[in-house]
Amino acid sequence: MSRQVDSGELHGRKSVHVAYRSRTAPPAYIGMVLLDGREPGDVFEDTGIKYDRADHIPFDFDDMPDNVKNDLAASAWKAIQRFMQRPDARAILDATLESLVSEGSTLLDPGPESRARRT
Repeated sequence: MSRQVDSGELHGRKSVHVAYRSRTAPPAYIGMVLLDGREPGDVFEDTGIKYDRADHIPFDFDDMPDNVKNDLAASAWKAIQRFMQRPDARAILDATLESLVSEGSTLLDPGPESRARRT
């Protein structure tokens, strides 16, 4: 299984983003951002529970209570607003879009189903 580790920069420091899955049943997931630039390990332990690196963290929004969905949406909206206040926000978005297009990503293509819903 390939493990994706996303990295970037935050406040001038290298940051590494990684997901972990517990060995418990049912599994628990943890997302981490390492701000000191160190590479994450394949396994880590917290409060006696071992976690293995994972490719993703699954979310089932249908199982989330409405108040949790609302809090998540409000947090995302606030984060977007804060990001858009940055003077370089437009340049970052343009560079990201250019990268997605050059990689052949269809993430931004709504597809015929979405186009039909909008009309």
